[in-house]
Amino acid sequence: MSEGSETNNNVEDFKMAVHEWLRIEEDLAAAQSVLREKRKRKQQLNDFIANYLKSQNKEICNIGDNNAIVLASRKSTCALKKSHIVSVLNDVLRNEEQSTELMNRMYAMREVREKYVIKKTEL
Repeated sequence: MSEGSETNNNVEDFKMAVHEWLRIEEDLAAAQSVLREKRKRKQQLNDFIANYLKSQNKEICNIGDNNAIVLASRKSTCALKKSHIVSVLNDVLRNEEQSTELMNRMYAMREVREKYVIKKTEL
């Protein structure tokens, strides 16, 4: 096979890949819009149902054949902020300068991951 025809195949494959990628990008954008609205509505319903169950002092609502909605609480921790880290280190070390230096070193030593991403943009 000649080098010229191999290059043409690569260019055609590239063009086909770009067209397919664009079509998928548009499909995903449309689907994400629908999902965003559904999640928003689900959260509104969740808040209403939770408030109702709490007002009735109920934790379980039977919804049919062996199914139920259960009201539970979940706790999560917030992301660490530099100011919070410095404050905790300062409480332990009793030295603001060392606390700040240690926090800066911790942030500088974090692992950095690189991932290549393709995005569609307006020119």
